[in-house]
Amino acid sequence: MTLFEEMINRVTPLSVRSAVIECHSLTSSGPKDDIWIVGGPSASGNPPVSVNMRIVTWSWSLRDIHRLGGDPGISIQLQIQVHVELEYLQLPSTLFKMSLINEVHDSLPYIDAEPSAVARQKAQQLINAELAPEHTSTLHPSIPASPESKFSALIQQELERKATGAPLTGGIDLTRYEAPEPPTRTSDTEAPNLPEWRETLQKAYVSSSHLTKRHENLTLLEEHGKNAWLIGNSQLEEILRGMEKELAETKSASEEVNKQRKIAQDASSGEMTSLEETWKRGVGAVLEVELASEGLRMQILEQRRSAAQQQAR
Repeated sequence: MTLFEEMINRVTPLSVRSAVIECHSLTSSGPKDDIWIVGGPSASGNPPVSVNMRIVTWSWSLRDIHRLGGDPGISIQLQIQVHVELEYLQLPSTLFKMSLINEVHDSLPYIDAEPSAVARQKAQQLINAELAPEHTSTLHPSIPASPESKFSALIQQELERKATGAPLTGGIDLTRYEAPEPPTRTSDTEAPNLPEWRETLQKAYVSSSHLTKRHENLTLLEEHGKNAWLIGNSQLEEILRGMEKELAETKSASEEVNKQRKIAQDASSGEMTSLEETWKRGVGAVLEVELASEGLRMQILEQRRSAAQQQAR
């Protein structure tokens, strides 16, 4: 908010405000050269502030007229008072292109009063008016796009299967580790079917090897599994203690920052209140001086008109 807007908002909260623009010098030196000088140069040298307003009504009145010199080229100096009534307009959302990372401004929660529900609603309406319609579906331009996933062919195939809800097929055949059934006799002869028995014997050997390895692993787990489980739990507890310590330090630092902010704001609240009251009184005094100056100027002009009328008689 500019100083001009802040001054107007503090003086009067109306949506339609009036302002008096005084042309200190409006000089015309001939029919081809018109020089309009509105106001005076700024003391700080800053350019004029552009405010989005609409002129509701305006009027002007001739304050004074002087003829300068006696040269062939007529030179006349006019003083005109212009009264303009302005109305604030809502700025279009296309004018606001805010970056994602803005300058951080420290708030004053311990000094400023809590905004009312009406003020919050108006602020939310202004925010919604500045947001683009697609802000909920379109990312900010400064946010990079998410990297594309690169999976292997097997992983991609499994993801597609899970997405379609198809049952799991393939994988390891666990029936090969089960105890095989002996082949049935084809006849009562003493010579059995040797190829079938040989295949059954191979499957039985594979199953026996698998069961032997499982027995060894279970024996090792019974001897050392408890200790490995306790060591793993101890490592997880150490990680948990480290994270809890970091969380406690972060909370403590945050509380310390809020505490220091509260102390600083409480220490400066009296001074800020005094400065704000002084500023308001100063603005009121300036307005009173301007009104008094305007009244005095009108008295001078009235006396000049009276003197001119008496001389004309």
